[in-house]
Amino acid sequence: MSLKRVKVKHALLLCTFIVNKLFFQVNRMKEPHIYAVIIGSEILNGRRTDRHFDFIKKALSARGYSLYCVEIIKDDEALIKSSFERILADTKSMLFCFGGIGSTPDDLTRAIAAEVFTSKPL
Repeated sequence: MSLKRVKVKHALLLCTFIVNKLFFQVNRMKEPHIYAVIIGSEILNGRRTDRHFDFIKKALSARGYSLYCVEIIKDDEALIKSSFERILADTKSMLFCFGGIGSTPDDLTRAIAAEVFTSKPL
């Protein structure tokens, strides 16, 4: 098995663990608005194929939930921030965010999430 496949498999296992932990909290909400934000210019320009949408859709469906909204957006600070702020304003929201957390200069997700969701810099 290639190193790339091992990394993908480990990432999916981690996502599955996180999904299971979060559903403990979701079960207390009535009809949550579940958002998925997939960040990556490389997805939009076709250099990479997204696998997150199918994964989260199946994981939610297996637990009796469905997605409320899905966005695939480029690595753009203003766009990411406005998306996060809109989701934060929805009192029934639950967010799954994928991508934009690598080591390249255009990967801004962590810093923006820290700013929007904690009001503190990363």
